[in-house]
Amino acid sequence: MSRLRIHEWKGFEAVGNLSLIDHPKVAVLNSSQGKQPTGSKPWVSGTVRAYTAIDSDQVAITSVGMNSWELSCHLAQCREVSQICLVPLKSNNNLEEECEEILSQFDLEPETVCFLGVSSQLGSVKGNWLKRDALAIDLADTVLPVSTRKGGKIENLILDLARQKKVCTDFQAEWEKSEPRQPYYLNPEWIAERFGREMKGWVFHWTRAADGPWPGEKKSNYYRDILASDKEYPRSAKRTLERILDEKKIRASSRRIRGKSKVVAFSGLPPSESGHLFTWRKRYARFNAEPFGIGIHPDLAKEIGIQPVVYLRDGRSGGEAPVHLRQSAGIVGDWPRERESRCLGDVDLSILPDEGYRGVTLVEAGS
Repeated sequence: MSRLRIHEWKGFEAVGNLSLIDHPKVAVLNSSQGKQPTGSKPWVSGTVRAYTAIDSDQVAITSVGMNSWELSCHLAQCREVSQICLVPLKSNNNLEEECEEILSQFDLEPETVCFLGVSSQLGSVKGNWLKRDALAIDLADTVLPVSTRKGGKIENLILDLARQKKVCTDFQAEWEKSEPRQPYYLNPEWIAERFGREMKGWVFHWTRAADGPWPGEKKSNYYRDILASDKEYPRSAKRTLERILDEKKIRASSRRIRGKSKVVAFSGLPPSESGHLFTWRKRYARFNAEPFGIGIHPDLAKEIGIQPVVYLRDGRSGGEAPVHLRQSAGIVGDWPRERESRCLGDVDLSILPDEGYRGVTLVEAGS
């Protein structure tokens, strides 16, 4: 049962310490930013500097759902600044449950936070973002713009709504457009020579950078590592592989899986023939996969429940195949080419002999 109770404040659902609304309020504002921030990014360092200027009697206005807002939520907790957290809601969201999750994710104490639920007639979280941004500026006594896109929604809202506010521009940083990552240039001959013979028939799970916390990781830990980083993203594919090897566990995901079952995906392609898997997906602003992975011996793969995917063509149902193993063969793409297998649930590497699995990096040192 939730320890929180919902109240009403000026037409908004409110949870937590409502007395914070009466304090002087500060909004540190950023436009949407790239999905993989680092400590060296101007918007990150500018936001940190802005939070050093918030007085002990002031309350920060924060939010969740975007890293440009969640960094503020984390910094407020780190600097022991109370906050009014604006929570974008879908129509079926329970505000009390959402607030409990935020308290847990950011290690917040209930008496230091007032939550306000933000919903709109559009019914989606993204549809609530503009309403959230406008409310943040409307509530604030002082506005601290940091990295705002010229002509963007945040800048226009500041111009429209902040005329009667105190606007401090001491912490402004240039807004940077997110650019696609450079492609990986792999040497198939070098890869075949290094991995071809001894790993013949193995299956491979290829990682990619996480656009947020790793599965099972708290957001407070994620943003702590962002602030401690320099130019290397602390949740890169390489770091993700290192975490898998440290934990001896590949964590399952339900993303784009029928029935929303959590699985770990593998490819049966040899590493030297896997280059096409590591393509940049412009639509999602990420790689499909990256050349850092775990290989598992074929005999052990069968023992721990890694099974081939059943590719479906012409609307076929998949017969008796488990739902999590069913995969469309594709209309534009040729999915059977990947020779995918899946394991239901996490893969526990600790039960395998050391020689039965191996970390694989297809990028030559210094390249």
